[in-house]
Amino acid sequence: MRARYQYRIYPTQRQTQKLAQLFGCCRVVWNDALTRVKSTPSGEKWPSNSELQKQVITQAKKTPERHWLSDVSSVPLQQSVRDLGVAFSNVISRWEPTSQTCSECGYKWGKIDLSIRSVVCLNCGTEHDRDENAAKNIEKVGAGHTHDSKWIKNGHKTRVSGNPIALSNQPSVKQLSLFD
Repeated sequence: MRARYQYRIYPTQRQTQKLAQLFGCCRVVWNDALTRVKSTPSGEKWPSNSELQKQVITQAKKTPERHWLSDVSSVPLQQSVRDLGVAFSNVISRWEPTSQTCSECGYKWGKIDLSIRSVVCLNCGTEHDRDENAAKNIEKVGAGHTHDSKWIKNGHKTRVSGNPIALSNQPSVKQLSLFD
């Protein structure tokens, strides 16, 4: 027989103040890092976690406005920046710019006005219908292959649903009906 115990710890007034100070500092670091990421110009790469930590923790501690960040451990502050990176990667991994990427070579050409219906890839020279290109990319993303056409063309194997399969350029198509 196993015994189970429940405990509840009540912090002292001083511990409560220290925890509140730590949580407040973490929130400020999170917000500062978020502001830096959001202020990155469109098309430029976001700063890495280590770059953000240098900017919003290390360098910020040296300024008069944020000198009080030195009063708490840097480990939870660094974790705040890492958590922000995870939050952004979770959001980004759910969205793929399918009409902005070549379905043949994976080259990303960026946003194009919706009135443009045909695109020639600057990297491989393949001409694409915008919608057909997006459909091919959506199929790859849905199968978990992202935009890595070179990997597929070279006959590499990947695991889908736990079974090793060789990927081919010929997608298998199954017609589904809404009324079956």
